[in-house]
Amino acid sequence: QGYREWDEEKCRCVCEPISCPNNQVFDEDRCDCVPTRKGGEVRLAEVIDTSTAVDLASLPKLKAKVIHPNN
Repeated sequence: QGYREWDEEKCRCVCEPISCPNNQVFDEDRCDCVPTRKGGEVRLAEVIDTSTAVDLASLPKLKAKVIHPNN
């Protein structure tokens, strides 16, 4: 991702645009190149950053204890 700097007037991070490959465009919100929309849609798998994904099966199971108010 590109360099970001806080802009007080815009109340958001701004970044310097970078040149992207032919099949990508620069996205100001991400400060990065993203796939060009074809027919107004982008495959979600191309946009989602899976580097922080977690396998749900690896998470610990939570246990809940039911408390009845009449007891």
